[in-house]
Amino acid sequence: MFDLLIKNAWIVDGNGSPGFAGDLAVRDGRIAAIETAISGQARHTLDAAGQVVAPGFIDIHTHYDAQVFWDPLCSSSSWHGSTTVVTGNCGFTLAPCRPEDRDYLTRTLAVVEDMSLQALQEGIVWSWEDFPGYVAALEQQPKAINIGCYIGHSAVRRYVMGADCRRLASDKEVARMRAIVLEAIQAGALGFSSSRIPLHVDGEGQSVPSFYADLSELLTLGRAVGEAGCGVLEITAKMVLPEGEHEAGDLPDLVALAKASGRPVTWASVRYLPTYPGRSLFILSQVAQANQREGVRLHPQIGCRPFETFMNWHKLIPVFAHLPSWREVMFLAAEEKTAALRDPARRQTMRAELEGAAFFTGWQNVLVRQAKRPQHKHLEGQTITAIADQAGTDPLEAYLDLCVAEECQTEFTYWAADMAEEPMGQMLKDPHTLLETDAGPHLTSLCNADFPSYLLGHWVRDTGVLSLEEAVARLTSRPAEVLGLRDRGRLQVGLAADVVIFDRHRIRGGHRQTVYDLPAQQPRLIQKAEGIQTVIVNGQIILEDGQHTGATPGQVLRAG
Repeated sequence: MFDLLIKNAWIVDGNGSPGFAGDLAVRDGRIAAIETAISGQARHTLDAAGQVVAPGFIDIHTHYDAQVFWDPLCSSSSWHGSTTVVTGNCGFTLAPCRPEDRDYLTRTLAVVEDMSLQALQEGIVWSWEDFPGYVAALEQQPKAINIGCYIGHSAVRRYVMGADCRRLASDKEVARMRAIVLEAIQAGALGFSSSRIPLHVDGEGQSVPSFYADLSELLTLGRAVGEAGCGVLEITAKMVLPEGEHEAGDLPDLVALAKASGRPVTWASVRYLPTYPGRSLFILSQVAQANQREGVRLHPQIGCRPFETFMNWHKLIPVFAHLPSWREVMFLAAEEKTAALRDPARRQTMRAELEGAAFFTGWQNVLVRQAKRPQHKHLEGQTITAIADQAGTDPLEAYLDLCVAEECQTEFTYWAADMAEEPMGQMLKDPHTLLETDAGPHLTSLCNADFPSYLLGHWVRDTGVLSLEEAVARLTSRPAEVLGLRDRGRLQVGLAADVVIFDRHRIRGGHRQTVYDLPAQQPRLIQKAEGIQTVIVNGQIILEDGQHTGATPGQVLRAG
């Protein structure tokens, strides 16, 4: 007697091998049989005729650290077939944290990850201080999907150094951090995460604590992960901010980190930028050479869809956050922003800083999403470049004039990266890259949790750049192998029964919409999926046609 029997499916096992027609049976949360025809009885039978049965998808880069405490589905990710998500990326975690630093960590998440401060303050019920305590709290929380988490460098630095965490650490402080990281890995952390870029700003308008660490500190903490014998190092790398067409930023540092730790190193992220069109493929070529030459495991993270974000002056604007005068305006009180942007001297300084901002792809990629005043409604959908041409001025002046005229109430759309199909297709085929979404944060700015639906719809069905089997492997066994999740990512007898059933001809992301379902009725963008019939976690059906069954079989996944 099986608990669940899936009949008449097209089975794609996640290993990259050709799909085949067959049945799959589940017992006690694990795959009990995979055969061309299974004749045994089952408590529940699903007819998957015309559907693909694949391993549950794995999202390696999310920030559901807080959301999991009020949303067992970790939506929107689960709606798109993600049965495992990894949180705590970029060095931002809720543990370790002393009671007196809870406000600091909460405000940091609110700013750097564009989360509602009210939602975080109301939704997080603190019951921990150290990382093992946080893992215990996750264990007790009902979860529809599986959660794995890193321990974050910025949280560790704040815990050890207190408010004086924006400097080089002493040897004693680094030794204390090392012990905390090792303890976290032993308690189940999937690895250690950090950020090295000035784009990441805390609630006080300063670069996050990990930005102030030197390479020596990073190497020491990497060796702690190596000593544990399991786990991954996840970094937001300096190369996010390009300095030229053929430069790979801090790749030598990442190689040193991989060698010192003996562990896989993955980083966010390599993006196609129109300002440096050959750079992304150049970096990937350098990674391939380093992996072969040094015997290390480097895995750059990439996206799979055009990177679209919404921005306004009432939250951190990441593309400008590393520019001092722009950042200063972002942290002014609401009534002071307009006056600052009107000031000619301020504008001159902002212009000079923007000229050196290689990460900015140009005003032709900034559109008016929503104007607040009736006289400006006709500008919606137009680029800043077009508006400037009509006004007979330059784009920066046109942008700032509109912001001032609307008292900083205008909403903009920014196409930041990954808009070119041909190089993106090559990046997707690279054997070392991993897909990342940044799901969970930037709740009113972007919603990329639909990456499995987009990958399978656009890159498999619409363009044929990837085969179905290649795409499923990218979503399942490849991230599972890097993360060391030995019983996930493949359909194989004895492994955990995380399964997605979908229609290859219909799968795609649905329309984005704003809902007010966060704690304190705060807003967020969501996106549901089309063509995903059933999502199964640890043998239990959690979603049927996008509707939660109420089941919460998710587990905390631990390193090793």
